[in-house]
Order: sequence, then structure tokens, then C-alpha cells
Amino acid sequence: MLAPFERFEVYPSKWKLMAMTLASGLFVVVGVSLGIGLPNGTVSGRTSLAPLLLPVSVYLGIPLFLFGSIVFARRLLDRRPILVLDATGVEIHGFESLKFSWSDIAEIRAFRFGTEETLDVVLNDLEAAARRAGKSPKRLALSQRKSGAAVMIPRRLITGSLEEIVGRANTLLRISRTTEEPTALGVR
Repeated sequence: MLAPFERFEVYPSKWKLMAMTLASGLFVVVGVSLGIGLPNGTVSGRTSLAPLLLPVSVYLGIPLFLFGSIVFARRLLDRRPILVLDATGVEIHGFESLKFSWSDIAEIRAFRFGTEETLDVVLNDLEAAARRAGKSPKRLALSQRKSGAAVMIPRRLITGSLEEIVGRANTLLRISRTTEEPTALGVR
């Protein structure tokens, strides 16, 4: 069993990131190959059945899936954990890094949002926590309106069970509220 304030790291699922990178890259390749045949209105020598729909989907799809490929590849090559729980609070490494102290956090929970299961970080005071983290409160408020959480990490992107992560986070949250200045051993 971990000591109360031992660092706990959650890494992204490399296999899932690899699959999403390859799938996005495949869509880009297919889009480019379809786009090559579009200027003359044909695809592979045949007349296109949807002369308007196909060009729009190809020219919108290529940048979208190219962006997805870059994002997934970047995360795949990043060696940092996606989530860190320790004595000082919670660090989240995604598009940008966020760090919240335990005093900023109201709750960490597993949440089902439609068919997607997420790990949510709910903040006590969004504006104050955003200022301390050096981030715009408006950006954090957008996701907070949807689920009540300022930060949502999709289950499909992380390894380990949500129950274990939530259990460890809530243990650290409880301990941080009972001690004024936590140390490595959780003793004042």
C-alpha cells in the first residue's frame, strides 16, 4: 500500500493512442487520395455520385484528421504522465499542463457523460483556482458547464481503473483537509 502522500502517476494508454494516430493518419491518406481525383469531378476514373458532398468532406476531413494525427502522435511521444497525484495536489498534462492544489479541489470523480466515461476534477472556486494555475477562467468554465467539472479526462485515454484513481485521489483529498501542511509521511 502507498504511503498517504507518495506520488501516484497515471499514464495514457500507448496502444490506444497508437491506434488513434494510425486511424487518423489513414483518414488523411484516404482523403488526399480522394482529393487528387476531385478537380475533374471524378474519383478513380468514375463519375462521382455526390459532386458536392465529397469535396466538402474531403477538404474538411483532411485538416481535421491531420490535426488529430498530430495531437495523438504528440501525446504518444510525450513521456509525462497524464495525471499526477501527490502531496501538493493534482497535475494534469494534456494540451496544456494544469496544476491545482488540494485546497482548490472539491471532488475527483468518475463520471458518465453520455456514453463516455471520464475522470473529472471539480474545483471549489473556478476563478480563484484558474488564477493560481495561470489559466483563463473562461476556458475552464466551458467544460465545467457541461459536467460540473473543470477538467475531464476520457477513460479511453488512461491506463488503470477509474475506481483506483478516484480512491487514491479522494484519500489524498481527505488527508489534505485534516492536515494543515502535509509532509511526505502525512504527518504535521
